[in-house]
Amino acid sequence: MVGKTKILLTVVSILVVIFIPFIYHRLHYRATHYVIKDASVSADMVNVGPQSVSGCIKKLYAAETDSVKKGMLLAIIEDTNYKNEMDLRRIQVDIAQTNYEKIKNLCERIEKMVNADNLRASYYDTFSSQIKGDKLKEALLQLDAAISHFKEVEKDYGRYLKLFKRHVVSQKQFNIVLHNYNAAKAELDVKKKNLIDDLLYSRERSLKELEEAKKRWELAQYRFAQTRITSPLNGIVAKKFLNEGDFVSPGTAIYAIYDPDNIFVVADLKPVKLKYIKLNEMVEIKACGYKHKFNGRIVKIGSGVGNSAQKMSIKIRILNDDKHLLKPGMPAVVIIRKH
Repeated sequence: MVGKTKILLTVVSILVVIFIPFIYHRLHYRATHYVIKDASVSADMVNVGPQSVSGCIKKLYAAETDSVKKGMLLAIIEDTNYKNEMDLRRIQVDIAQTNYEKIKNLCERIEKMVNADNLRASYYDTFSSQIKGDKLKEALLQLDAAISHFKEVEKDYGRYLKLFKRHVVSQKQFNIVLHNYNAAKAELDVKKKNLIDDLLYSRERSLKELEEAKKRWELAQYRFAQTRITSPLNGIVAKKFLNEGDFVSPGTAIYAIYDPDNIFVVADLKPVKLKYIKLNEMVEIKACGYKHKFNGRIVKIGSGVGNSAQKMSIKIRILNDDKHLLKPGMPAVVIIRKH
């Protein structure tokens, strides 16, 4: 009995010798460190999907956990209708461009002839078949009539001028012819101005129609380009929400992508524990599945969590995960040294 007691005491003594340092270490560690177990790895997710088009998903090129590069093609939305619209708008631009060049060249020719010294009649017969628009045709017709009238009056004026110089006709008779000549000239100038104004308007309207056609084509090009869904950043696919054949509308996410160089840990704690927390303080992080610790720095303090007013959160930037071992959603433990 005495022997057994001695053995038991010996065993107890050995255990005390072994565990006292361990217990001391644990107590000391708890006294000098604050451990937050309610933490997880997170990242700023970027949802990727069509912004202004809808349709069935024709093809998907990425799966979950895939690494993607900025600009990489991730999906194609059914594009037949958008391509047809783009082709139609392109044809409309070509037509508008041809019409503009035609009216521009025509206007330049007419304007040059209108301003020429050797005015002649039959403007209307020469150009009316090439001109669209009743207003411009009417102005051209009126100018043609004014030119014809002026030519007749001009002949009379020339004839009477010679007779007046030879004293064959009286001053009164010549003044009547001179008045008619000046009136015809003034009328011709008015008709010339009206036609030039109408030419400018016609040319500006044609140019405006061309510009509007180009805008519609550019919009159609943009909408067609939107059927090609590309990655907005270098990152990793965290989630694929839809499959090929699924219908997608503007603003619907097909993928969620995150930047592996910009992940962080969010830790929740009671407000009373904020006394242990300092902004920019260095911390240690333990993540499930890894024996070694990760280093981090507190970059944000005090944002609310969920609907609970009983907890606050801190955001910790991870500093030494060059191999991108930590993934969003992983549980974590944050260790903070008390001051």
